[in-house]
Amino acid sequence: MVYDVCLFQLRNIFNTTTSIETAYTKLAHWYKNVENKGFRTFNTIANTIALNYRSILNYFIKKVPMPRPNRSTQK
Repeated sequence: MVYDVCLFQLRNIFNTTTSIETAYTKLAHWYKNVENKGFRTFNTIANTIALNYRSILNYFIKKVPMPRPNRSTQK
């Protein structure tokens, strides 16, 4: 359950965030949340984000958000 929530939150940051400033804040909150929960499975990725945040934030330069699927048109 906690694993799914942490993974969903991280995926959501990368799929919906479109600015470096917002991404920086959201990633910092995600990192702190993982750290506070003591969820060791995410220690590697949390440390990777902490050590490489400047490069990772470049992903959000001029990023267009991913469209959400429209369930009414899917059959």
